[in-house]
Amino acid sequence: MTLDTPSVIRSKIKKFIYLIVFQCFSVAYAGSYEDFFKAIADDKPQVIEQLLLRGFDPNTVDENGQAAVLVAQARESYKALDQLLRWPETQVEARNKADESVLMLAALKGQLDLCRLLIERGADVNKRSEEHTSELQSPCNLVCRLLLEK
Repeated sequence: MTLDTPSVIRSKIKKFIYLIVFQCFSVAYAGSYEDFFKAIADDKPQVIEQLLLRGFDPNTVDENGQAAVLVAQARESYKALDQLLRWPETQVEARNKADESVLMLAALKGQLDLCRLLIERGADVNKRSEEHTSELQSPCNLVCRLLLEK
């Protein structure tokens, strides 16, 4: 049986500590991810703010690849969405799989206050989708079709 030297023992202890820290970080992040999307679903901006203050990324995507702002809008969690949009690091140009932005969806729903906030945050009203329509062109086309039906 061989005895380890002090430097080998220190090295093993160091690796063990790194392993514990890594495990704790992984568990904490996993819990934060679930808490984040639960807070969006439950429309709890206070929980979202606490997570963001602890360093959680507001641009995290859900298991379907949707950005948090799009998830909040789809679930009609408007207090959560407002909290996310007021966070400086949140990217307001996130798009869903249909290439629709939060601004386009808000305009389609007639949510002028939300549109105003998005534009203040830098949402690009002239950005073109893959179909070459601008953010506000689709809602305008919809309104025109409704008016023509009358």
